[in-house]
Amino acid sequence: MVAVECGPAGVPSDAIVVGLIDAPRIEITVKATYDDAHGIESWWEARVKVVPLRRMRTSEKVELAPVFLSSDPAGCINGVRLNVDGGLSVSLKH
Repeated sequence: MVAVECGPAGVPSDAIVVGLIDAPRIEITVKATYDDAHGIESWWEARVKVVPLRRMRTSEKVELAPVFLSSDPAGCINGVRLNVDGGLSVSLKH
């Protein structure tokens, strides 16, 4: 494991696992798939319902995860998988 091998040298190794996000590319793909606004709205509502927090994160919010992991308050964090997914990874519904 990288965290164990690199830890003694003071190099932390963590993983950021991003779940469903509201990104410009998603909107382009959905608009190309659905012909009408109702279809897009239904798709979006269904997508949000699978996330326990019932909201999508933007890429700007997701970018804060590596900022935190590289900060002094996170100095003792090493070898973790940080799920930035609104609880999706631990939900019972899939």
